[in-house]
Amino acid sequence: MNILLLSNMYPSKKDGLFGVFVKNFKEKLESQGANFTNMVVIKGKTSNPAKKTLRYAYYYTKVLYQGVFSKADFIYVHYLSHNAPLIIMLGTLFKKTIVVNIHGSDISEFSTNSLVGKLNKKALLACKLIVVPSFYFSEILKKGYLEKDFKKVVVYPSGGINLDIFRSIKNETIASKSNLKLVLTSRIDSGKGWDVFLRSISLLIIEGYHVTATIIGQGNKEKEMESLIQELKLQQEVTFLGLLAQNEISKIYADQHVFVFPTLLNESLGLVGLEAMACGLPVIGSNIGAPSAYIKEGENGFLFEPNNASALSQKIKAYVALEAEAKIKLQKNAIATAQEYESNTVTKKLFNHLKPLC
Repeated sequence: MNILLLSNMYPSKKDGLFGVFVKNFKEKLESQGANFTNMVVIKGKTSNPAKKTLRYAYYYTKVLYQGVFSKADFIYVHYLSHNAPLIIMLGTLFKKTIVVNIHGSDISEFSTNSLVGKLNKKALLACKLIVVPSFYFSEILKKGYLEKDFKKVVVYPSGGINLDIFRSIKNETIASKSNLKLVLTSRIDSGKGWDVFLRSISLLIIEGYHVTATIIGQGNKEKEMESLIQELKLQQEVTFLGLLAQNEISKIYADQHVFVFPTLLNESLGLVGLEAMACGLPVIGSNIGAPSAYIKEGENGFLFEPNNASALSQKIKAYVALEAEAKIKLQKNAIATAQEYESNTVTKKLFNHLKPLC
């Protein structure tokens, strides 16, 4: 299996999280026996408009050259919207076999009637296979963009979970009003709900709960988050650890009671929630996007109204109020949910879908 890989997002030394899924995807498929004959990517991100324009101009030129003359079995493209014109040209004019991997925002941020939406729809018609991160998102795609050819839609949950890293090594403490440990792993950006998380902690403290909270991640709103922590006087309760490696994150999870997923966005999968479940953490998440499909109310976690700190605090209190046996049952159910997304299993399924293209 020889593949030409195209992506306008790929991690750099400076921007280790930028398009990291694409890097992980490549390594996982290579472990299954795939060979990437070439790779055209944009590494890292820039806020400079002129530099960004030049980078995209170079990327488009190189993609067209590599795409036209490539001898690979097929071209695998990550992120639809930025690559739609390229897909249309290579798939329609040059009759290349194209596989596109949609990540969520590359479709959800655009109306189907907008120019980008119409280009996306035309590009999808030129693809042999369409890879999406969740069954939830596949239904959105089918309703908004595909009138037929549903069989060419394949679910690949963002590389799945490495259960060698994310596994249950839970401590023996049970969440209580006097001992409640909450954790959030997220980009510290707009719409990720870190502010909702902090305000819910403040409400819990007012009601007499002894809360310690850990935040893991990085983003362009870190200063705003630190300012809100000070404004709410949560310096003693909240610890911000910044960006951590996956094995370090799993060690942190081992000493927590609940993972909070307070996003305001229509997440296409929400892998961080599933990774937390793999470590035995029930997830309390926003009732929006794909997380609302795998979080089962009262079974492996709880759902709350997005952007509502009071609703989040109420669900946290509901979890704390459960008997010890009920809490343990939620932990076991969370682990069982995560195991369905094991990395090697889901990657092998994708590999088997790709083999007929060779």
